[in-house]
Amino acid sequence: MIIRPAGPQDLESLRDLCLRSILETGRAWYAPRELEAWASFARDPDRFRSFVLENRTLVAVRDEVPAGFAGMGADGYVASVYVAPDCVRRGVARALLERLLAEQRAAGIHRFHAHASRAALPLFESLGFGVVAEEVVVREGVPLLRYEVVLEERSA
Repeated sequence: MIIRPAGPQDLESLRDLCLRSILETGRAWYAPRELEAWASFARDPDRFRSFVLENRTLVAVRDEVPAGFAGMGADGYVASVYVAPDCVRRGVARALLERLLAEQRAAGIHRFHAHASRAALPLFESLGFGVVAEEVVVREGVPLLRYEVVLEERSA
């Protein structure tokens, strides 16, 4: 698996991966109406472009095909973690997040936070993030449960 920065040339394939991740993998945790509401942001090309390119987004590539992507803001906010359905539970998300965390630690950032879905919560917890709040966010008029998670480390 190769991990590299995402660029404009990746947007179409990452958007497809994101939609498949939400609509297929998400079925285990969310109702169809919730999945459609969640996926709505990825259907807007301009919004998705900003979502990927305004953060430090890395792409994991297997056999020349994106297997997943994850993005983090300069403030330590994990903006995205999406894995292709056929690559789930193969270490893709963990590898991406570990790389982003390492980069941010090297830059002096030692507090990380995210809004995790039910699907992603176990990954974040396995990396040391703790749940600080459960919240409901409304997307397209549909309430979605998510978790605010934080990882705060002492600086070296």
